[in-house]
Amino acid sequence: MEEQKRKRQNTQVIKKEIEVSSGRLAASTLGLEHLLREVGQIYETLASQHMKNEMFLCLPQLAADLMISGHSIELMDGDASHVSITWVSSVLEQVIAKLGDKRVFVLSVLGIQSTGKSTLLNAMFGLQFAVSAGRCTRGAFMQLLKVKHENNELNFDYVLVVDTEGLKALELGDKATLKHDNELATFVIGIGQLTLINIFGENPSDMQDILEISVQAFMRMKKVKLSPSCIFIHQNVGEITAGEKNVEGRRRLLERLDFMTQTAAKQEMCDISRFTEVIKFDINRHVHYFSHLWEGNPPMAPPNPRYSENIQKLKQSLFSEEMQEGIIKISEFKTRMEDLWSALLDEDFVFSFKNTLEIAAYRKVEEKYADWSWRLRSHMLEIENELRNSIENETVQDMGDFKLDEKIQVIYEAITKEVNDYFAKEKDKELKIQWKAKPELGLKDLQSELVKGTERKLTDFIKMKQGLKKVEEQKGKYESELMKSSQVLAQDLKGKNLTLQELENAFQKMWTLWVTRVKSEMPDVQPPNIKAHADAVLLETFERKLIDSCKQSKSYIRILYVDDFSLYLQMEKRLKMWEYSIVQQDQLCIRNLTSSIIQDINDYIKEKEAARVDYNKSFMYEIVNTIVKAVNKCKCNQNRFKIKKEYAIDIALHLRGDVIRRFQKMNRVFQKVNNPLEYLENKKEDYFGRFQIYCSGASAATVLADCVTRELKKAIRQEVYNKSSALLATEIRCGDQALNGNKSKLENHILLSLLENLDFRRCEQYIDNPKAYYEAFIKEREEAYFSSRNPRLFRICTEKLENIKSSVSLAISKSAAYFGNTRTKATAWIERFCKELKNEIVFSINNVRGFEGQDIQNMNFFKESINDLLNSTYLEFKEEFSGKTPLDRKLFRSQPHEELFKQCCGCCKTCPLCSAMCINTMPTHEGDDHCAQFHRPQTIRGIKWYKTDRLVTDICSSLVASDCLLVLSEDNKIPYRDYRQAGPEYACWSITPDKSLQPFWKWFVCHFKEDLEKKYNGCLTDIPDHWKTITKENVIEALKK
Repeated sequence: MEEQKRKRQNTQVIKKEIEVSSGRLAASTLGLEHLLREVGQIYETLASQHMKNEMFLCLPQLAADLMISGHSIELMDGDASHVSITWVSSVLEQVIAKLGDKRVFVLSVLGIQSTGKSTLLNAMFGLQFAVSAGRCTRGAFMQLLKVKHENNELNFDYVLVVDTEGLKALELGDKATLKHDNELATFVIGIGQLTLINIFGENPSDMQDILEISVQAFMRMKKVKLSPSCIFIHQNVGEITAGEKNVEGRRRLLERLDFMTQTAAKQEMCDISRFTEVIKFDINRHVHYFSHLWEGNPPMAPPNPRYSENIQKLKQSLFSEEMQEGIIKISEFKTRMEDLWSALLDEDFVFSFKNTLEIAAYRKVEEKYADWSWRLRSHMLEIENELRNSIENETVQDMGDFKLDEKIQVIYEAITKEVNDYFAKEKDKELKIQWKAKPELGLKDLQSELVKGTERKLTDFIKMKQGLKKVEEQKGKYESELMKSSQVLAQDLKGKNLTLQELENAFQKMWTLWVTRVKSEMPDVQPPNIKAHADAVLLETFERKLIDSCKQSKSYIRILYVDDFSLYLQMEKRLKMWEYSIVQQDQLCIRNLTSSIIQDINDYIKEKEAARVDYNKSFMYEIVNTIVKAVNKCKCNQNRFKIKKEYAIDIALHLRGDVIRRFQKMNRVFQKVNNPLEYLENKKEDYFGRFQIYCSGASAATVLADCVTRELKKAIRQEVYNKSSALLATEIRCGDQALNGNKSKLENHILLSLLENLDFRRCEQYIDNPKAYYEAFIKEREEAYFSSRNPRLFRICTEKLENIKSSVSLAISKSAAYFGNTRTKATAWIERFCKELKNEIVFSINNVRGFEGQDIQNMNFFKESINDLLNSTYLEFKEEFSGKTPLDRKLFRSQPHEELFKQCCGCCKTCPLCSAMCINTMPTHEGDDHCAQFHRPQTIRGIKWYKTDRLVTDICSSLVASDCLLVLSEDNKIPYRDYRQAGPEYACWSITPDKSLQPFWKWFVCHFKEDLEKKYNGCLTDIPDHWKTITKENVIEALKK
């Protein structure tokens, strides 16, 4: 027994010695790949130290020259199983610099060790990859092969061949884990357009190994939206000419593939049962059977010619048109390699994979969508302007006359055709085609939204105009009276040679008497008691004692700045015994709800202000109902608490003062505009002008010409602003780098603006209410544009003026020609002139009242009089729009910044963990989760580590890659990576594990450390040291990339 024990010990010693000798032998091997590996490590070391001299830059150039000349370059270090990303990327960049960014067909091979992978590639392309028994290829090597120019059938310039080490390598011993093989297979399959899966022999266990690993890798590719192809090479299968055997072999292989797919699907948690559901695969065309390389037994056996025939047949299949889909450029190969390796370094590949090429392509699609959607939006603005003119001129009085769907359909169809052309002809069409449905659905939704929104606004406008009919009749009656009184007085004073002052005194006396009489006739209009309305609606909705209690405590005053919302929460009991405790996520949720409600109410009032309607008590009911509905719909409580009524009351009381002031102002403005006396008071100067002309002995036609010209001057100026609004918004958008791209670009510019104005209060506004800050930022950009007095701005106004001038001149000529040079009723000419204008401007018979019963004796003279007066008016306009004075932006019917905000803000949902806004440019992106470009340190929202006062500096995208727990309640803590299970508001967010963070937020936390600690009553003790080294210049540089 002892002797046997001693022999076993000796055997173990000998095995260790052999292992050591084997390691020494492998270590003593020296090849060019080892030298290049050392060069690569030197390069990466120097790069990390930022030492860039001439010798440093030469290193990747040398490797690039070798690669171009046909030498294989190490892609993955076989000893360390590591990809030197910095080195390999630099080599590929040098290859691009020397050859150009050529199109490449990336072919990789995967198989068990010693199954003839390198031999296969050597025979196919005449390469010299190392071959022999055992583990020859270590890691992965890539070799570039140029395609002959005369072969026009191929859609690429080079073939990039990737040879890999074998799976299940015996030399690795215990190190040859399944994880290593899975990672290698995932990397190799991911970087190639086509992978050759090499199977040697018909041993079921060998086949199971390679198929299991390959299928799982393909399934991972599907989940991250990469779509490589594969061909199975079944080598050493004996007599392969028998058709029946081929059919049976293929059937068995497909069965195995389906079985492996089901097995892998369980591990990857996918509902897939067939291999053909994973990739496009045809068992009859994508499986090749090979004879053995030798006829007989080596070393004396000659090569088997049938092997070469099989190689040639495979080569023809490889480069068929079907296999050439998705050809990429060298730069795209480099980016994909970086993305794949970055994801493999993380524990969960699928969860961590970020396809940079796909992201870049999607951003381009978003930018195109922004252009298409703006064209649709600006076209609808033009339609709305035209229809408003029709309503003002009373040529349209019913919604059925609008036909908005028909009016927008033409431009919608033209844009849809552009969308189809873009995805059919764009150079990255294979990559972008997957998102074609998104802009199509987005544009369809936008069209519907624009039609409904415009219909609603125009319907309200029609109702308002109909409600003012009596007021308009009163205006007409009073204007006729004024004209007659002016004519009578002028007739009495005619020929008396009075001075201007005497004329003014006489007119003022008449005016005063007239105003006194009219005031005595008009009912006394009392302004509505809006304050009483607000209190009454509150009392109807809530209990008086609760309202009185809230007023007395004055808690509503600081509701926007509350840190602890426990006052407003009634915690439920768990197991009917203990109350749940409030956690930070609850606080964050209620804070977000508060901001959201206040923003919604503000938007509602702004819409009413823009419509220029009068105040109505129903507005108060709508505001309170909005608050109550928002509170009832809140989904963040998970049945753990109820929001007390005091919360909704405090929100209402907080808004009450501002709402009352804005509605009072709205009422004053409406009454002033629509009060007949106010209206005529504003026209007093015009009436005095007519009075002067009558006193000079001029005819009624001369007075009419002056009156028409004065009214046209106002209407033309207003229409220049109306028609220029959408064009100016387009000009601002195109000329401003912050507004002419997608939403991520806009956000970067917002962060740059915060850097320029270092103010914590301003940053707080952006963090607490990003939607409101976006709007304010866009308004600032508009202010800057108008302040710059850009010549293009005034050129747009001048061009619109010229168009309107042509239309007005044509209408004057046509209306005069209609009557000829005969005696014509003044009202008949006015009606004809308005008809010829065709709603080009807001001008109707209501603009020129008081000429009933008067005639135009000489039509030619009348026409010339108007044209002469208008020519003087046009000269004034040209001076006004020359750029010497700023534009009067109050005259814009729709403010450019408001339309730009609707266009640029995109999706306004915020991350439930850090409040970063969704970066999606499309407001509705159904089927796609919300995502943020860069998440923020949670300290920015006041999140602290559980039961401590230490503010959390980690970001969501690093927490989901960690083992940290998300505390939802005392007895409900889940891993951060399972954040989707926290509730509906979490489930719709995609937070990809990522250690990167926008430098702005690192710098922000360091710069405003004391402000954050004071704001959230916590301490920042966990700020990483390297954050403190970031300078303002570093942040600016990162944001401008």
